[in-house]
Amino acid sequence: MQAVLESSLPQVLDADALRYLAKNPVLHPKRVITPHPREAAELLGWDVAEVQQDRFAAVRVLQQRYGGVVVLKRCWNADFLMVMSFIFVVMVIPVWPVVEWGMCWQVSLAV
Repeated sequence: MQAVLESSLPQVLDADALRYLAKNPVLHPKRVITPHPREAAELLGWDVAEVQQDRFAAVRVLQQRYGGVVVLKRCWNADFLMVMSFIFVVMVIPVWPVVEWGMCWQVSLAV
């Protein structure tokens, strides 16, 4: 797993991979992580209540610490993102170089 985290290839991490990442943090600019609040708390070293209290701050810190794109899911629906009907916050920030990835954006969602 460590070789995967340190690879320069794009990554999508969820579930057990997030638990491993929490114990072996590696910054990666081409990564998507999709934690629910409990996983986010583990990645941050926070309580779940702290993550839920300020989801914006949690997403910002996760992105700074782990890189790439962060999608913070709702706790009641850890495996399915109801983006179309329950978007509360969308923060769009330019991320990877346009030359390398085309028009890429970091979308940090708190849904």
